[in-house]
Amino acid sequence: MGLVFSGCDEGVEEGSPLNNQVANDWNGTLAEKEEIFIENLEGNVTVLRIRDGNKPFTGKVTIHGSNGEQRVFRFREGKKHGLCTIRDTAGARTETNYLLGVEHGLHVQFGRDGKERFRWRYVNGKMTQDKK
Repeated sequence: MGLVFSGCDEGVEEGSPLNNQVANDWNGTLAEKEEIFIENLEGNVTVLRIRDGNKPFTGKVTIHGSNGEQRVFRFREGKKHGLCTIRDTAGARTETNYLLGVEHGLHVQFGRDGKERFRWRYVNGKMTQDKK
């Protein structure tokens, strides 16, 4: 019997060691991430793979820092895809959009007060002219 997780095209077999370690919504520390995943540069794109089986990861990875910072990355077939956010302990955050591993769309930085500080737009990994 297989289980399919929402937002993930592939299921994880019930009873499999990965069933409890890696679903499509993974949470943990940086050290725990490095135990479960491996990152390889393939062409000009970094691909996140599950160490056990070397399979590209699809889903969300949330990394909790020792001081309370948080990094949330979304992946499709091992490549960053969609909105990724980084929040520091002071409340500042950065939001970056990716398309299959390259920056594509808005990249916005917010200050501790929540106000937008900088804005860039990327098209296929290249920054365009509209900066704020």
